[in-house]
Amino acid sequence: MTSQNTHLSEEQIICAVVDEQDLPAAVQHHLSACPMCQDKKQQFDRALNTLEEMTEAFSPLPQRKIRLPDHQPFFGKITWFPVRIPAFAAGLALFLLTLSIWYPGNLEVSKEKMRAQVLREAELSPPLMKEINALEEYTLPDLCQEISGESYGYFTNEFMDFVVPPEESRIDAVRSDHSRA
Repeated sequence: MTSQNTHLSEEQIICAVVDEQDLPAAVQHHLSACPMCQDKKQQFDRALNTLEEMTEAFSPLPQRKIRLPDHQPFFGKITWFPVRIPAFAAGLALFLLTLSIWYPGNLEVSKEKMRAQVLREAELSPPLMKEINALEEYTLPDLCQEISGESYGYFTNEFMDFVVPPEESRIDAVRSDHSRA
């Protein structure tokens, strides 16, 4: 600090409160010589002490004694890793075995129950079943059948092969045309 008009910045004052030895020698010399910077350092130190007192006064007491661990385990919070893997694997295998034995039997029972329920519903609603049977027999109205071509009997597979021959016969026809030329 070359002149007395240049004082310590806020960051330098904080460093001085934490550890004055971290400051460069010129800043330490200015701090010891300047009463204004010393006053700012003391104000900041008092503010920190007041904050500490308020923290102690207003913080609730712990319900039980807090005990910090002496050292962190090698695997962190996964302390079960090397010991309990075989037990976990055995439990998982037992669960999967139980599931594979129980599930197919339960599935068959549920299919039988579903069939019985469908038959029961079909018996209870004959008008609905008549409508369903009618829809199965006559899938399209007459107008739609004429448009789709279902009403014409000559649209058979043989007729379609005549109109649009299969790919193999077209290839043979092209080969025979090339051989003639």
